[in-house]
Amino acid sequence: MFSVKLIFIVAFLAESSVYGHKSASKTKSRSYQSSGCGSNDYTSPTDYFEESLIHDNIERTYLTHLPLNYDHSSSTGYPLILNLHGASSNSQEAMTYTYMNNHSDDNNYIAVYPDSTSMGTREFDGQNTTLTIWNNLGCAASPTSDGPTCNQFWKPSELFTDFIPENCRDTFGCNYCNCNVDDVGFINTLLDELEDKYCFDRSRIYV
Repeated sequence: MFSVKLIFIVAFLAESSVYGHKSASKTKSRSYQSSGCGSNDYTSPTDYFEESLIHDNIERTYLTHLPLNYDHSSSTGYPLILNLHGASSNSQEAMTYTYMNNHSDDNNYIAVYPDSTSMGTREFDGQNTTLTIWNNLGCAASPTSDGPTCNQFWKPSELFTDFIPENCRDTFGCNYCNCNVDDVGFINTLLDELEDKYCFDRSRIYV
């Protein structure tokens, strides 16, 4: 099983060398192919796949895009990039607004867009807003031994605090996600499932 921590990175996808997949093929001597390489379960690429899995008895959804020249029998596998959407967003918006599928086609990597879970929907600024957010372990960590994790300059919006499960709230009003959801475990399970389905390089997984 994979073991990862959710690390949120904002990066410009201007250079394919960001992912190291050009130089890596020249220097690696060991194979890190996923078990899905060459399997019989392969389906020809379309624009993207809508997929789901069960983790902790919850159906979790994600989108998968394979590059145009994807070769399921690749001897090295493709880089894999997970695009985690922002708060109150979803996988479809992340795929649409980042244009990552086009970048995937141009630079030969697999793009995957997982969905977090939702705590509910409320009208905000005249439109319905769905409170989707990742439990990255830091958003439900207050108070710590050093005190609260927020201050008077930043706190979650009071419009949404009543959505937070009671056991996840703290007296300082810092916590802002559903601490009962195991998103780290979901990402680990997702990577296990992707390994069985698709051909990627397990040494080149990025978030």
